[in-house]
Amino acid sequence: MQAVLEYASSAARQAASLRAHREAAAQYARALRFAAGLPTAEHTELLEAYAVECAIIDQLPQAVGARKQAAALWHQAGNVLKVGENLSHLAGLHLNAGQNAEGEAASRAALEVLSALPETVQHARAYQMQAHIRMLNRDHQEAVHWGEQALTLAKRLGDLPIMIGVYNTLGSALVLSGRLRGRVLLEQSLCLALDAGLDSRAGLAYLNLGSAFGERYLFAEADRYLEAGVAFSRERDLDSGRHYMEAWLALSHGYQGRWSEAGAAAGAVLRISTAATISRIMALSALGRIRVRRGDPEIWSVLDEALELSDKTRTLQRLGLVHAVRAEAAWLAGDLPKTLAEARAAYDMAFKSQHPWFAGELAYWQWKGGEPEAIPTWAAPPFVMQMQGDWAGAAQAWKALKCPYEAARALCESGEELALREALSTFETLGAGPMAQWVKTTLRSLGLKGGSRGPRPATKANPAGLTARELEVLGLLEGLQSDKQIARQLGLSAKTVGHHVSAILAKLGGKSRAEAVRAALDLGIITRN
Repeated sequence: MQAVLEYASSAARQAASLRAHREAAAQYARALRFAAGLPTAEHTELLEAYAVECAIIDQLPQAVGARKQAAALWHQAGNVLKVGENLSHLAGLHLNAGQNAEGEAASRAALEVLSALPETVQHARAYQMQAHIRMLNRDHQEAVHWGEQALTLAKRLGDLPIMIGVYNTLGSALVLSGRLRGRVLLEQSLCLALDAGLDSRAGLAYLNLGSAFGERYLFAEADRYLEAGVAFSRERDLDSGRHYMEAWLALSHGYQGRWSEAGAAAGAVLRISTAATISRIMALSALGRIRVRRGDPEIWSVLDEALELSDKTRTLQRLGLVHAVRAEAAWLAGDLPKTLAEARAAYDMAFKSQHPWFAGELAYWQWKGGEPEAIPTWAAPPFVMQMQGDWAGAAQAWKALKCPYEAARALCESGEELALREALSTFETLGAGPMAQWVKTTLRSLGLKGGSRGPRPATKANPAGLTARELEVLGLLEGLQSDKQIARQLGLSAKTVGHHVSAILAKLGGKSRAEAVRAALDLGIITRN
């Protein structure tokens, strides 16, 4: 027994130093089978080291069990500082397992047991965990409050790992709240961790840089960090972070129309039985969105599992994403009541956090469901433009963000033939069967046989080839109304009206509005009363 304890523990420490974390966890597990009679300090040292290795390789149940046992042993020994330390670590494990309520409870318990003691490194870690939880809840003001408290103490105590962790959390909170200068803190966290050889901290920095930029729809930036982070983590057995980053890559690729890559990445994560719940939620969301947009079978089984897991977290970053995908699936199925129910399920959370992307998308699906909320002015611009009728501006914004499906969907809201044909081409290229069929049906309803190319009958009937909407705008131009006045009357944006005016001038050969009106009068397209 003594030999196993000695050699297994030594082998575990050596494996960890060589970044062979799976081997380290196995050796610590071997040693712990014979650790029951050890003094508390030695027994808990093994438990804590085992918990670290298990967390790294995404064996969360084992890590949680080890931390709980360590906390109980320290409680029996009367060491309050070590109880608080293990409770703080336990909180983080619960969060990765999608057990956010349990994580919050463990974090609060850590703060409580430490509250009567002079401030130490354990207090700094507890403050950092509160900052991390608030950041995950997208409560950015509270995240900054706790983060600054943790950073002040960590600097005073000279604790570099906690300082690195706080820079990571603060930077994430700032980026997620739209203050991209938070990148500086995240990069600082990454550089410090790399310089100090703190692999897990560096992996977390890559993860938060990638996921934060991804949540802001800045996918080129997200991919750069995620791909680097996956490569870094693969070389060091940092399985937990790698699985999450691979799930986020699936999401990012999916938004960018790289559906084969996205499906492969999501499927790879879902085949890992030990993958953390949060990784599984993101992979399910990525796979579900692809299946929805391609019209694949087995959509709801994937989305139901994603909802079941995300419901337990009660966090916006999970529920906002899952309910948005479910709302889209319901809309494509023609189920408007379900579209509204799904869009409303997480909208209040998104609105309270003033999250521009989640609130924007959930408001958009309520709009598509026929019962829109008042459009938040701070919501993501592409969604706002679509709900305000500026389909052309929205399409351009989506193209700039490298989101081809969203750009094509915006074009579909025009009712204009050329825009619809461009959307159809995009959908067919992507393999987006349901929306491609929707466009073809719409074109046929406009009198275009089988969706074939050519002007609709109403357009052919007037000499200049003006569309129905352009005729509406032209009629108001005759009264010399401004773009803003026309926009208000037709329920469009001024930018959309401007696009129509430009098309009218081109078709009628006029250099000014007045010339266009005169040409239309001469052709008999409009008449004066």
